[in-house]
Order: sequence, then C-alpha cells, then structure tokens
Amino acid sequence: MKKRAETKVRKSNEWRPNAKQICIAQLLVNPDDKRTKEQKAQAAGITYKTLWEWMKDENFVIYLNSQIDKYTNAEVAEVWKALVRKAKMGDISAIKLFFEMKGLYVEKKRHELSGPDGGPIQHSIDVSNLSDDELEKELAQLENLEQG
Repeated sequence: MKKRAETKVRKSNEWRPNAKQICIAQLLVNPDDKRTKEQKAQAAGITYKTLWEWMKDENFVIYLNSQIDKYTNAEVAEVWKALVRKAKMGDISAIKLFFEMKGLYVEKKRHELSGPDGGPIQHSIDVSNLSDDELEKELAQLENLEQG
C-alpha cells in the first residue's frame, strides 16, 4: 500500500504577509540598514502611512516579531563569543553579565524601610486576647525582624 505524502493545508482565512510586507519586514529587522523608516518604506514600494497602518495590524506585528526572532537567534553564537571575549579582557560588566547568564551570580538586594521622616516604623499589636504561646510566637517574630 502506498503512503500519501502529507501536505500542510493552509486555511483560506489564515493570514499571510504579501510581498511588500515581507520586503519591509526584511528591511526593518536588518540592523545594518541605517535608513529611516520612511526611506525603508519607499525602498519597499509603500508609503510611510501604509507602514504605519501595518504596524497597527496584529498579524503584521506578529510576523515582524517572528522575523526579529529568526534574525536574533542566528546571532546568538556571535553575541555570546563577543561577551566572552569582553569578559576575558577584564570588563567587569561583561564578567557580571556572563555569570548572571550562566546562573552563577545573583545580585543580592537589601531593602530597608523607614517610617515618616526616615524614623522607625511604628508597629503596634493588640496582645490582650493572645495566649502565652501566641505571645511568645509574636515576640520571636519581632526579635527576628530586629535582627534581620
């Protein structure tokens, strides 16, 4: 029995970019192309107003973002090598970023809170209805806050 080749059937209502949308997307994602958006639109054979309208179209933006993802994914290796090169040269920010990206460094942050005018935070607890055990628990929590 012969197997039939499977083909992907496109739904007639599935959005596809037209030739000019493909062209302008390629121009927009190319980081080496330093022209303005107006100049790129003209090169793609559209007006800047048309580009502006397309940029409001969710389907076109999704397509444009997919092209950006393809381009940036292709550049990951080169960017990674550049980062490693800078880190090896002693660039502290590159070293920090390298270790962060490898999961070997997490910046420790300390948050200090203060009350009005930088004074202590006023805190009151109604302890009249607490048992001795509950009182001891509250005291322990307060002592931990003071030490922390």
